[in-house]
Amino acid sequence: MRSSRIPARDFGGLVAARLGRRFAAGPDASDALAVAADIRSSGPLVTCEYVAHASRGPADADDAQNVIVDLLGRLGSTGLAESGAVDLLLGMGPLGEGNDGVTRLRSVATAAAAAGTRITLRPDSPTDVDRVLATAAALRPEYPEIGVELWAAMRRTAGDLAELLGEADSSTPGPRVLLRVSGDGIRVPAPLALAATDVERAFVRYTKRLVRSTARAVIAAPDATLRAIVEAIGDAADTASGTPRTAAGWELLTPLGLRGDEAERLALSGRRVRVSVPFGPRCGAVGLRRFSAARAPRVTRGLGR
Repeated sequence: MRSSRIPARDFGGLVAARLGRRFAAGPDASDALAVAADIRSSGPLVTCEYVAHASRGPADADDAQNVIVDLLGRLGSTGLAESGAVDLLLGMGPLGEGNDGVTRLRSVATAAAAAGTRITLRPDSPTDVDRVLATAAALRPEYPEIGVELWAAMRRTAGDLAELLGEADSSTPGPRVLLRVSGDGIRVPAPLALAATDVERAFVRYTKRLVRSTARAVIAAPDATLRAIVEAIGDAADTASGTPRTAAGWELLTPLGLRGDEAERLALSGRRVRVSVPFGPRCGAVGLRRFSAARAPRVTRGLGR
């Protein structure tokens, strides 16, 4: 008689997959669409994050483009993305290198504009920042809503942020900038990184600069301590400018899977809260990493306001 018990290695895999799904939507556009619709029904904004390895050739890159454009088309047809209520974050690696990659990215940006939303480009690695900034700058005249992701952990970010904000016209909305402490699961090599003790201080400084500027800032705080600091900075800036919370030019990005009192508090706060929804071929790995990060204790020390 065959045993109905699940082998331990398979059981572990099933548990891991279920836990990971709490923090990521799934591999397909339909997965992202379903989760985005559910989140929007309760109020928060959404960022769909396409997570995939760099393409291994044109066929891979075309597949990535098709999945992303499919999602944007469905968001447009359902009206979910109207006024940027659901936007898109992606790296350039899955779309390929060189001019072909930029051509595919342009198609994605066109689909986003047709859906009533925008895209934000994130570096695929610490050495990818120049490419991201240059590509966004080249496309911005045609797609002014295009954004970039910056990491507080990198030495160069102070200069990159100063340049982006220096280009802004005070009479019009500035560039869209997503600020993270560091790349999601990406290690910054020591020569390119700030000292570990300086990273969160830098994150706080950059947050202040962004929310006090004309930039359309999105701040991704990885834990409750930093979220509280970001909210205090943002509230002070909103009070000084007389801007209501719901109309403020900055947003707080939170991970999918945030539960309990923290999620309820944010939902009731009146702030512009956006939930990140990973989808794509690497969503399982990303979901598990975020699950692990959510369980790991964090200590934040020496943060100046």
